[in-house]
Amino acid sequence: MENIKFKRATIVTDGEGVTFNITVMKQSGYFEIFESGAVVCTGYVRVPKDVSSEFKEKDGLKVSNSQEITLEEHDIYQECQLRRYMYKNYFRGLTECDLSGRNGRVQWKGKFGSFFDTMLHITIIGMCSRDSLLPTSIRQITVDPIKHMEMVDKNKEELPITYNTCQNIIKSGGVEIIGTEYSKAPRRQHTQEPPYCETYSLVNYSETAAEYDLETAMSTAMQIILQNNTGTVKQVKICEIMPTQGNREIDPIVKNIMAKQVLSKIEYFSSRLENLKDKFQAIIINDKEVQLEELNKLVNNLTENGFILFKGSFEHTRHSSLEIIFESVLDNDKVYLLKPTTEVSKNYAVLNISNTNLDWLENLKNLGKINEEKTVYLVSQNEDFSGIIGLTKCLLTETTKLRFRAFFIDQHGSKFSVNDPFYKNQIKKDLTFNVLSNNKWGTYVHLPLRDLNKQTVGNAAVDISTLGDLSTIEWTEMAFEGRRVTEESEMVYVYYSALNFRDVMVALGKVPIDSNDNVPTKSSGMGLEFSGISASGKRIMGFVNGDALALQVQYDPYFTWEIPNDWSLREACTIPCVYATVSKLHTYIISIGFQQNVVSDKTHTWNSRDLSFEIMIKNNTNGRGVDLVLNSLADTMFQASMRCVAPGGRFIEIGKVDLMNSSPIPSSMFLKNICFHGVHLDKLFSFDDRAQRQIQQLVAKDFAGIFNSALVLKDQFFLYQTKENFYEVFKPKILSAQNIDKCSRKLCPDLNYFVVFSSISTGRGNIGQINYGMANSAMEMLCEKRRRENLPAVAIQWGPIGEVGILQKMGIEERVFHDILPQNLDSCLNTLERFMVDEYVIGSSVVISERDDQMGKQKTKTPVEAVAHILGIKNLDTIDKSLTLSQLGLDSLMVTEIKQTLYRNFNIDLSPEEIRELTLNSLVASDSTKNEDISFGVQVEANTYLISDDPLIKLRDSKSSNTNIFVIHPIEGHVNVLRPLGSRLNATVYGLQCTSDTEMNTMNDFGKYFVKKIKEVQPKGPYHLCGYSYGCALGTEIGIQLESAGDQVDVVYIDGSPSMVHEVLKVTHITKGNSVENSKEAILENFCMTFPQVEQKEIKACLSNEKSLDKKLQSASELISKVTGIDQLKVLTSANSLIQRIEAGFFYKPSKKLSGSTLLIRRNDNPFSTENYDLNQVCNQAPYIEKIDGDHKTILLGNNTQKVADIINKFCKI
Repeated sequence: MENIKFKRATIVTDGEGVTFNITVMKQSGYFEIFESGAVVCTGYVRVPKDVSSEFKEKDGLKVSNSQEITLEEHDIYQECQLRRYMYKNYFRGLTECDLSGRNGRVQWKGKFGSFFDTMLHITIIGMCSRDSLLPTSIRQITVDPIKHMEMVDKNKEELPITYNTCQNIIKSGGVEIIGTEYSKAPRRQHTQEPPYCETYSLVNYSETAAEYDLETAMSTAMQIILQNNTGTVKQVKICEIMPTQGNREIDPIVKNIMAKQVLSKIEYFSSRLENLKDKFQAIIINDKEVQLEELNKLVNNLTENGFILFKGSFEHTRHSSLEIIFESVLDNDKVYLLKPTTEVSKNYAVLNISNTNLDWLENLKNLGKINEEKTVYLVSQNEDFSGIIGLTKCLLTETTKLRFRAFFIDQHGSKFSVNDPFYKNQIKKDLTFNVLSNNKWGTYVHLPLRDLNKQTVGNAAVDISTLGDLSTIEWTEMAFEGRRVTEESEMVYVYYSALNFRDVMVALGKVPIDSNDNVPTKSSGMGLEFSGISASGKRIMGFVNGDALALQVQYDPYFTWEIPNDWSLREACTIPCVYATVSKLHTYIISIGFQQNVVSDKTHTWNSRDLSFEIMIKNNTNGRGVDLVLNSLADTMFQASMRCVAPGGRFIEIGKVDLMNSSPIPSSMFLKNICFHGVHLDKLFSFDDRAQRQIQQLVAKDFAGIFNSALVLKDQFFLYQTKENFYEVFKPKILSAQNIDKCSRKLCPDLNYFVVFSSISTGRGNIGQINYGMANSAMEMLCEKRRRENLPAVAIQWGPIGEVGILQKMGIEERVFHDILPQNLDSCLNTLERFMVDEYVIGSSVVISERDDQMGKQKTKTPVEAVAHILGIKNLDTIDKSLTLSQLGLDSLMVTEIKQTLYRNFNIDLSPEEIRELTLNSLVASDSTKNEDISFGVQVEANTYLISDDPLIKLRDSKSSNTNIFVIHPIEGHVNVLRPLGSRLNATVYGLQCTSDTEMNTMNDFGKYFVKKIKEVQPKGPYHLCGYSYGCALGTEIGIQLESAGDQVDVVYIDGSPSMVHEVLKVTHITKGNSVENSKEAILENFCMTFPQVEQKEIKACLSNEKSLDKKLQSASELISKVTGIDQLKVLTSANSLIQRIEAGFFYKPSKKLSGSTLLIRRNDNPFSTENYDLNQVCNQAPYIEKIDGDHKTILLGNNTQKVADIINKFCKI
């Protein structure tokens, strides 16, 4: 195969196949490979008579170096993974390779396709750059299959491979690849959810000062409840006592806390106090809902070791029979965690836990082998950095009849004894964790981090964290270069920096940050030229290879000049790049005789934003062209600029886009004796010199930080653990940390950072890791001791980490661990920096998976969500949706992936140009319009909007219940879509529908009409209303009018609210006509389209022939009646009614708020509204919220029908 060109990448989605179509011209051998209708690869293929003569290297050029390091398969593909090459299975064939990437061994796995790809892997190893490179062309691939299989048999399926870098030839077995060219692939932003970071701190069980807000106090109480349960995943049933009046203040707070409690499975219930029957691990209540005697009776509804989370006054708790476990003072209230007291168990054992003396381990194992229920008091006393907390956390995850209670006592505490009254009082509380510090009992819990404060720094530079998103441009701290690195260089305090077009292109993500293939990537490097005052007081201007938008720069004397006295610093900063460019061009200008006459007449100025300049130049030079073209245009204009060069002329390219994309240059042009020059200022810098200077600087400095990230795992159930396993795990952890602590105090007393890597096993517990949890916990205590002595220290409890480390070695880095995802390396580095600059001693970082998607199934995305995911946008609310995708950092790979995703998943076919000009707003609008039937439950079928004959129909007659539920029609005006739901409700169900009597223009009039109909069936309350979609707005008005009459009303909202109705009508109907009046005609046209018997062209002709809306209505109803046989008056009334309903819904603004209880049943994914659909604007009480999988239409279909019915039955207590 020869002259192979890869036109674009093909995106392969997990679980989906890709089909390639190949065409080969029989005579020429020219082939094309198609995918999704587009050409992805071209080239030529032929079968030579003597294939051996095609090989350029007969035996392969092997350069051996006995001292060179050899990388094994694991090291090779870990390095590949860090460069974003996610090779697996057949594509991990390179088994060894030297560090230079010239020699190695590759495994034959029976497929030539994967073998070709594996051969290219060797070129990656020798590159310093961490950029991802994609092959764009291959000059020749030669395959001798007979020879290849002979060598496979001879070498036992592992072949030697060589890479001749001088000739760019890769050879292995009977395959030779010549002349592979690469281009940089844009580095895609991670779309992983940001990690949930917390601090791990000791809190007293009695917080007498108002230190915490309500959410923090509740979170602490919830974690104490979880700590007192066993298992790897803590399973807890919690019930909230529903308030009889007012807002459910605690409910949203508790649910928010629950969502962030990892390794837990919390079942959350709500009940009236009088209906409470089951037993729970925790009951949540406030003092407004309970009397003292009722508070004491709640003990009967607690499981063993259960708690009552109480928000209220001290009077209730002081006189109750419950023990106060935790209390936190708020501004006007208190939060208490209460628990029945217990007696000290007579069947107990005490074990003294020590890091240095592990004799207790055998005693622990012996207790476990007895297999009887026993309370074991694990006691650590007078050890500054005991690992007892982590040990106990892991013991709680194992299956045993032993009940562990940990006592961690500081040096001020008296000797532990079960019979000591001081300890006995604490033992009676029967808490798992008891930490005595400064004579106060407490426990360790995870608390949310506070926002970082901005710091004053000595040096900073402008950087952009997300290329393409200009809102992420910010000042970032840089190293303070306070002294010279070499004699020639000097520090300059920058006064002015200039923005160049290159900076704009880099920020937008259209030009790679660094075009040098052998230099590791760094920051965005914005800014090339600067002016300022040097350390010696000189006025300096110059340019650097990036990061000139900074407070200080270390300049190179070859690229700086002293500023003339009559120039200001502001003027000077705009000179260096232009001057350097012109000086480079001057050589080429002189060579063609320009010298002095280089400025053309200003009349010869034309537009370079389109191709018209080519025509004007040819017309004004009689078709000859110009002698010199200085070009920075791209794409088609790049080609047009070359066609403007006259015979003997010069073409000078200072742009980058076409050169990076390897745009073709017609070789026939050089028959005109023209010259092509590329001028790029960033190539003038010596990268090797810069790297050498940085190394010199690092070596010259003292130690700034020490990091301990080592680990050894010796996992085993505690019954089978050994002292040897403990010591093996302790060595790289607490033992090495202690040694480093001692040495650093003497050898580097001015240390800035002392960082140790701990684990989630310590803070949450993990089965089989009591030694690992203990070792990490001991390191955390060491860090706390250092901080108390004003020494730097931070420990980070990492969750699972992907891409590197132990999980990557085990090949399970993509596994979901219950509700935790492996954290990406980039995310880990950002988190590490966050903790290093903060004040916390112990931190925690985990990536929480979506609780509803723990099996790894992809949730259905809308087009806008799918595109945002490809762009790396995590939160759509932070992005200006009116920007085009190009402005948001779209690159060529993303264009391909977006095109394929929209076509495959949503049947949306767009050209690359259309994708570049696409906005997120247009995707939202198109999705809403496309799913207009979904937006309001409007099924596009015959006669959808025809009005009904009965305003009130009975959907279900219940003999066992006296409760009535009134369900309210969606936008169609009838309740057909609600019939399946009505049949499953445990009540008598009535449906409210529009008829010929409901020709009204306001929601208030609609409400009065239906209130009258409801009163005919049920004269007095309480009333239960249920609205779906559009019916939610009407239900609100009916509820308000019933409450105004003195009745009690509860309202159920099914995926709707007045605010949502307004917004959806605005998008789907009102804005179609650009005004309310004109939109009525659009609504009428939409109404007519629901009669499939009528041709659309007839409808459009009918409507266009009339001017007034009344006449359009009359003509349209006549046409529909004639074709369908439906009564014309009914058609006319139905069309009018639809227009009136939409107008009433759009303009509806509730006159007051509902006072009764409300329930919102909403879909999980909703692009329109806030979490509660803005129901807080129409309800005095916070609505109960339940979420259902599906969209606006399917929320009432299939299994969801019964789910919704169960939720409503529970809410209405029927």
